[in-house]
Amino acid sequence: MKVGKWGFDLERAGVLVGLLGFLLLVVGIGCIYWPAGLVTAGALLLAWSAMAARAAAFEKFEAARKHKDG
Repeated sequence: MKVGKWGFDLERAGVLVGLLGFLLLVVGIGCIYWPAGLVTAGALLLAWSAMAARAAAFEKFEAARKHKDG
């Protein structure tokens, strides 16, 4: 979705903010204890992958349903 006269893209902004938050969280935990930062990074990337797969499957399901309905 484009917002404003410069065409600010909210979807890209959301992804960038999410990646920045991921990076800051992992680095912050890594400053306390490096292996914990790596475990946190792995867990967050697994969660991201699961959400992306779920979104892709939902999009495919919706496309098939719309094709079937009409």
